[in-house]
Amino acid sequence: MPTQPVRFDPNEAAIESVRSWLQAGLDAYFNQDMGRWAFRPLEHYVEVRDDLAEDLCAIYQDLTPYAQQRWRSAIKDLLAMQGRDISKREGTRVLIDVAALVRAHEVLDVLPALVANRTETPLLDQVVQTAVALASQTDASRACLERIYTSPSFPSDYAGILLMALCHVDPDSWLSHVQNLARPMDMLVRRLADDSTALRFYARNILDAITLSRVRSANLALLSNAPESSWLWREWLVGHESLLRCELDAESNNRLSLRGSSSPSLSTARSLGPTIAGVLIPGGRGKTWAAAYYEDRVAKLSHIRIDHAQEWATGFLEDCVPALADSWKALLLPYLESPQPTGFAFCPIRGEPWAAKIDPPDYTESKNLDYKAARTILLESYGSQITPHHRLAALRDRHATEAVTCACILAQSPVST
Repeated sequence: MPTQPVRFDPNEAAIESVRSWLQAGLDAYFNQDMGRWAFRPLEHYVEVRDDLAEDLCAIYQDLTPYAQQRWRSAIKDLLAMQGRDISKREGTRVLIDVAALVRAHEVLDVLPALVANRTETPLLDQVVQTAVALASQTDASRACLERIYTSPSFPSDYAGILLMALCHVDPDSWLSHVQNLARPMDMLVRRLADDSTALRFYARNILDAITLSRVRSANLALLSNAPESSWLWREWLVGHESLLRCELDAESNNRLSLRGSSSPSLSTARSLGPTIAGVLIPGGRGKTWAAAYYEDRVAKLSHIRIDHAQEWATGFLEDCVPALADSWKALLLPYLESPQPTGFAFCPIRGEPWAAKIDPPDYTESKNLDYKAARTILLESYGSQITPHHRLAALRDRHATEAVTCACILAQSPVST
């Protein structure tokens, strides 16, 4: 155990000092097996959580706003310096995770270079997921995504994910994005199974990102006449289950409308829904993912043994609604003993708890769509309801993704079955 003190003030350190400290710490942690002592004098933050990236994020969260800005720049500089060095790949992956956790949009400038002309699936997957997670309506976000998909090594498996992200970042140019990604999308479409729901997932998310008004003002003939882009035309406008309806009005003009009734707004759903909801999703090997929703967000996400599910659920209920805990225990018991996914909620309007077996959303397990990047978009759609800490944990396991999303769904749309 090292005894020599290290002088490093995280709040006062310049960008170069933070970069050097991070570089030295990561090298010592992964190459010299120094454990938490690699990050002196902040070793008390390390090996406290499940992941080194979360430990470093905890340091960041305790910094002043001015220091946080310097740390984000240091992360960007270090990724630019060592991101393509194979010998430092473990440290690079930690830095990318930290960038996602602390919302370091600065790294968008350097992410594409990390995977240029490379085909390493784990790193590419991580870079795409981080680029999508950090995407916002800025030139930097659009440029980052464009540089990723124009790279010679870009695999078509990610075409739909990048297309959705680009439409979110730059909705006014959605038709250009569809045309620019037409070839890789066509390659992806040809490989999808006949019963895949991936194309419907892409089409719905693109429509949500750009809104119906932009579709109405576009030249949709460009979609119908281009074979490589016809998949979107079909999902939007072909058949009785299409997302859009096209009708002729009194002046013989085409009028587009959404098919079916629209879902209630989030604020309306929250006002009608329960303030408390929980989900247990079996994750295999005798364990289950448990997510609890309380006070407008996912408050807990745990990976526990199945035989501890009752203890976890009742403990959560006793903390939130002690007056109802006893009656809820009796209600939950038969569900907690079942190996099937279970959801429970409390609706203030009815004034009573309920529990039921639940089915996780199809799109988290759709064929050809079980990528971390796809789950990133799903989790991002819930915004502040899922904290960065829980979002990172959910991205590592599809069952965790199902747990947090089902908890949000139950909290917004309580329907006892």
